[in-house]
Amino acid sequence: MKKNLNYCESARQHSNCNKLLLTMKITFLLFFSGFITVIAGPTYSQNTKISIDMKDASLESILNKIEEVSEFYFLYNHKLINVERKVDISADEEPIKDILNEIFKNDVRYIVSDRQIVLTPVQTSSKMDVMLQQQSVNGKVTDASTGDPMPGVNILVKGTTIGTTTDINGLYTIGVPQRTDILVFSFIGYKIQEIPVNNQSVINIALASEALSLEEVVVVGYGTQIKRNVTGSMSVVQTSKIKEFNVGSVSEALVGMTPGVKVSQITGAPGASTSIRIRGVGSITAGNEPLYVIDGFPIGDDALSNFNMNDIESISILKDASSTSIYGSRGANGVILITTKRGKSGAPKVSFDTYYGFQKVTKKIDVLSPEEFVEFATDAVNNAWQYLGNDPNDQMSSRPTFYQVPPYYLDKNNWVRTDWYDEIFRIAPMQNTQLLVTGGTDIIRYKINGSYFDQNGIIKNSGFKRYTLGANMDLDITKKLLLTIGLNSTKIDNKIIPTTHQWNNGIVATAISLPGFFAKINEDGSYPCFAGLGYSVSAVRNPMVFINEYNQTENQYRILGNVSLKYDIIKGLYLKTLFGFDNYDLKNNYFQKSFRNNVPSVPNYSKSTVNAIGSFTTNSSFNWLSENTLNYNGRWNGIHSINALIGFTAQKAVMETSSISATNFPDNLVPTLNAGQVSSASTIMSEWSMLSYLTRINYGLLDKYFISMSLRSDGSSRFGSKNRWGYFPAVSLGWILSEEAFLKNLSAVNHLKIRASYGFAGNNTIPNYGSIGLLEYSNYVIGGKIISGLVPSTLSNANLGWESSEQLNLGLELGFWKDRIKLVTDVYQTISKDLLLNVPVPSILGVTSSLQNIGRVRNRGLEFSILTQNITGKFEWITDFNISFNKNKVLALGPNDDPIRAFTYQYYTNITQVGRPIGDFYGYVFEGVYNTMEEINNRPHLSTDRPGDPIVKDINKDGQITVDDRTVLGNYQPDFSYGLTNTFRYRSFDLSLFVQGVYGNEIMNLAMYQIASMTGRTNQIGLARERWRSPEEPGNGKVFKASIDVRGVRRDVSSFYIYDGSYLRIRNITLGYNFNPSVISKIRASNARIYISAQNPLTFDKYDGYNPEISSYNSSALTPGVDYFGYPLSKNLILGLSVTF
Repeated sequence: MKKNLNYCESARQHSNCNKLLLTMKITFLLFFSGFITVIAGPTYSQNTKISIDMKDASLESILNKIEEVSEFYFLYNHKLINVERKVDISADEEPIKDILNEIFKNDVRYIVSDRQIVLTPVQTSSKMDVMLQQQSVNGKVTDASTGDPMPGVNILVKGTTIGTTTDINGLYTIGVPQRTDILVFSFIGYKIQEIPVNNQSVINIALASEALSLEEVVVVGYGTQIKRNVTGSMSVVQTSKIKEFNVGSVSEALVGMTPGVKVSQITGAPGASTSIRIRGVGSITAGNEPLYVIDGFPIGDDALSNFNMNDIESISILKDASSTSIYGSRGANGVILITTKRGKSGAPKVSFDTYYGFQKVTKKIDVLSPEEFVEFATDAVNNAWQYLGNDPNDQMSSRPTFYQVPPYYLDKNNWVRTDWYDEIFRIAPMQNTQLLVTGGTDIIRYKINGSYFDQNGIIKNSGFKRYTLGANMDLDITKKLLLTIGLNSTKIDNKIIPTTHQWNNGIVATAISLPGFFAKINEDGSYPCFAGLGYSVSAVRNPMVFINEYNQTENQYRILGNVSLKYDIIKGLYLKTLFGFDNYDLKNNYFQKSFRNNVPSVPNYSKSTVNAIGSFTTNSSFNWLSENTLNYNGRWNGIHSINALIGFTAQKAVMETSSISATNFPDNLVPTLNAGQVSSASTIMSEWSMLSYLTRINYGLLDKYFISMSLRSDGSSRFGSKNRWGYFPAVSLGWILSEEAFLKNLSAVNHLKIRASYGFAGNNTIPNYGSIGLLEYSNYVIGGKIISGLVPSTLSNANLGWESSEQLNLGLELGFWKDRIKLVTDVYQTISKDLLLNVPVPSILGVTSSLQNIGRVRNRGLEFSILTQNITGKFEWITDFNISFNKNKVLALGPNDDPIRAFTYQYYTNITQVGRPIGDFYGYVFEGVYNTMEEINNRPHLSTDRPGDPIVKDINKDGQITVDDRTVLGNYQPDFSYGLTNTFRYRSFDLSLFVQGVYGNEIMNLAMYQIASMTGRTNQIGLARERWRSPEEPGNGKVFKASIDVRGVRRDVSSFYIYDGSYLRIRNITLGYNFNPSVISKIRASNARIYISAQNPLTFDKYDGYNPEISSYNSSALTPGVDYFGYPLSKNLILGLSVTF
């Protein structure tokens, strides 16, 4: 394609235009002046022969034809080169120079640099000859690990738009205006290198892969460390890889990316956070989320949704005590370190990223058609009527209304067919735009970033918007004093729609449960539904109510700021002081309009009006941190190396939550609470503070023997008065065997390291006032009058403290053939002790239980990852695979080790007991369906059992079915989880495929209580087609009969509602194209990439629900893996563009 270099409409428009045109021509000539210093070996222009035969053709058409049949492309100014004139050309396998000589004669000068051809008029050649005498540099770029040539590497003269790329042999030629210029070499997945020209005419360079570089510096707690010297267990996530996923939050992009870290996308709601567990579940009642540290500021909650992907420079995940004990009483669940991008010296660099795409629900739940539902509902009432000894063929009108089918069902003339799936779901757009500006000098460096993210929900009336604005600055006040300032602000607007729960509380439940024979809305604005039909049918609402009459918005505002001073005392010794703050505000405004239920075609329909209700909640917090550390980094004689740290920190947080609710609104015109009657109001204020001392020393001997020791002491206001301080030591060892003489000459193994660590970390996610006896207001009667007074609500416990985690880790690292194959494996054991549990106390104390440190849980596991460069060269293929195994076991639950039964909605669904994992599913074992009375009489059964009822296993073998026959039905924790990424590159194209999954876990689909229990009052999923109808029509033998009579255990927790939660999901497929710098130089861009990406395109599972990662009750470790009509996941198709200027 030809590049038009005309930047002026007319040379007479401005007096300097001719000079500008000449300067531009000279610049482009310099850009392609590699022909002056030709490197050894043939180039593309020398090897290529062209055949062309055109008569009376314009120069432009001839140039186009040459571009079509070859890889040559032309650059010229159409005002200076007459490409309209006609010429003849006939060539058979001739070099490009011979063809150009023929068509241009002597009136056009051309410069051939490999595939690039610059055309200039002869009359300006004398001036250009002067420019062409400036320095030209050529060379070869190779892969540092393999020595293979690297095609497509970008080479840029720093601070300019002059650039080129290497050819298929890794060769390049570039003109540099000045001898002091710096060449910048960059390629995706490799470390950027800057090389001063310094009068060199040949510069050969080897690029090292970012993924495979052992000398890579990684972020650790309170500092950085060379990766090869790290003795603890940690993972570094490549931000260049995850930013291509185009998801709403950073945490969502971490799914399956690193071993030992289980990230579950438990809901598909726009902007929703994920559930992150590092090396299993270690606590029963306290938190299990890791600690997040943003630019050195520890934050307890998941703040990753406040950042755009392009804001992030690095992500380090700390997993063992050696890595996390430096964070003391907050490190037991692991630590995620987030470092945002900072400014760099040099000319301003602008990065612009944008994408736009569409989302669609991943699957459609199969439900009964209206006709199938009527048949099902008829079976349900007939079977219940027959159970009472009546004839199922009796006239409906002769029965009590409970055993009748509503006439509306039976008269199709009344029906208005509606597909509720189509009414609530939509193809939803999403978009993201980001801008990043960096630059500076040797003294001051700056970064400014902003972004806008807009995700409409796949369920109507839901959506998420995020606005971010950030800036930071590094200022060298003197040669020894560095000032850094950073600020990140976020505004989130979240449109929320109720999804979880059944009956009238969630749109997903109502859309599945309501048959498709009701209109979506009546002409008078009322909503047809079950309610008001009579006959004791379900009160499921019309799902359109949630779209039209519900309005819930949540607005969040967050500012994270920090300022630090670093003073270099002497070489290697520096003092750093940091102050940071986190200011957070949330406002949640909810208003449900009043609306009416009505089915106009039913004369005796009991019309009803649901009154308007509203609420307003605010939540604010201010968290500040003061941190002071003294650091030393020294090395002697190439033998000894020491990295030491000592310091103290102070942190305090103040929180306030206020909530007010109102009812009895006179109408929908004024949705503010002052229009209604206040029904409740509350304000909660709390605070916590912590003072800490910390130290760490890392010692290395001969760059192959390493030891690290750390100790942190935390004093917290949350701890009891007799247990105020916690101490958290850790030690780790590392030995690089590949540096030993007996392995030094083993060419296949370039890196072999073993490491071991042991230490303690804590979990202080306990109530702010859990150690203090609290009071609450209560009413009592004296003399016939109600008196309000204060009574104890909790008992004090002066010994209450943190949950402690004792951790042991053994690790092995292997690199083969210059790290073409790299393996990392870890085995670990974590014992969480002093878990917080409520212990029963005598009722005479006024309370029923006391919070104490008494429980113990163990996690054991194996982690394995392998990174391979399968193919290198012109075509490149890299594979990254990780897999994790973890076994969770409860060791103690207090004085009597009594099991803990957990309640979900209206059922006991989970049990936690000694010797088993936390949160087992607990209930009856379903063994099929009775087909005859003979089968019932031949085994233990319930007295109410009839043919078509569920068979329950007699677990304790006592000959009867009782509550004692309940048992463990499965667990949400998988046997293993894994992730696999394959990346392919060919020239300017790249393709990545990311697959993730888990195996060996179960899910309790509590939604099936409503849509698969065969009760006949709501619509059912397609499974109902396989139900038992009679001994002659037993169905598939796994689905019991329809009946409005809920006798027996059909509605009790049983294995009937337990599903295999294993899945394999293709998380992301991305195809990208990187433009040649010479092509985009017209817009002064140095890099540009366009890509198309698919997120969650395919999932392979055996689950009947929307999402096998679901956990509607994820807030508690006691009730994981329960699906209760959560917000479904979406699959997305995205088109994006990234440009750097």
